Amino acid sequence: MQKYKIALLQGNLKVATRFLGRPYLVTGRVVHGRQFGRDLSSDLSWANLLYSSNNLRQNGVIICYMQRGSAMTDKFTIKFATKKDVPLIRSFIKDLAIYLKLTKEGLATEKMLRESLFGKNKHAEVILGYYKKEPVGFALFFHNFSTPLGRPGLYLEDLYIQPKMRGKGFGKKLLIFLARLAKERKCARFVWVALKSDKHAVDFYKKNIGAKAMDKWVSFKLENHTLDKLAKLPL
Repeated sequence: MQKYKIALLQGNLKVATRFLGRPYLVTGRVVHGRQFGRDLSSDLSWANLLYSSNNLRQNGVIICYMQRGSAMTDKFTIKFATKKDVPLIRSFIKDLAIYLKLTKEGLATEKMLRESLFGKNKHAEVILGYYKKEPVGFALFFHNFSTPLGRPGLYLEDLYIQPKMRGKGFGKKLLIFLARLAKERKCARFVWVALKSDKHAVDFYKKNIGAKAMDKWVSFKLENHTLDKLAKLPL
């Protein structure tokens, strides 16, 4: 692997050095970059894994090393969604609902997503995956909490890659990105669920990701009239 030395404006040197050699571009304005004497300040298309973190927004110049591997040659990029991405997020949610045969359930509107994801009280976050600058998938996640461990967890609510773009490893890249984000945010766990009928996904998570199925646990939920009914009971 070839190595690249990039100097960036904004960031925390202590945090950044934890990722030396990793295929990361720390969010910030490039002030200098060279690869064997060639100036890369204006040519960073290969640096396509954008790393965003509240801990990397302090003033100061940082130096990090980046390796050009397969993650940087397939032109796949990851970024955090912003308010302007709400229509795109909703379209992915709609596609996922069709794929999971959940079209009979109510679908979130753009207004609802804008309030829940980017309003005063943000309830979840979204990352978007792009291939050759075209959106191909998304992941929606939020934080829960582990009382025994006394630390937050990262819960993945939805992960979706367009059918025509599957088999390229894009879904796994989104999971890797979130796993690294969970570690940076000091999360004790990274949790998600999959349909038991989706054997392909279940096998993939077990064999390729190393995830452990929580067979001893049963998931419960209240929604619509059942939630209303419980909420109306006297205390």
